[in-house]
Amino acid sequence: MLVQQAGTLAIVKNNWKYIRPSDGKSFEALTGIETGNAPQAQLYHLTKDIGEKKNLATVYPDKVKELAALLQAIEDNRSGKQ
Repeated sequence: MLVQQAGTLAIVKNNWKYIRPSDGKSFEALTGIETGNAPQAQLYHLTKDIGEKKNLATVYPDKVKELAALLQAIEDNRSGKQ
């Protein structure tokens, strides 16, 4: 599953959600909403953390690599790069 989140891309696979690093705003003041943007990779286990409060990217670097590569492959496929 591919997800667009606040202008950056994310992917969900087997209850893991990876959000690509982004230099976008982390908080939208006009609406009072957190955008999910962060300069570092984000990884959440949605079964245990549905609110995405604990970033596990540094705890599971192999999972970050796996999902980042899958997200890139999906993007490449959609744009015709292979």
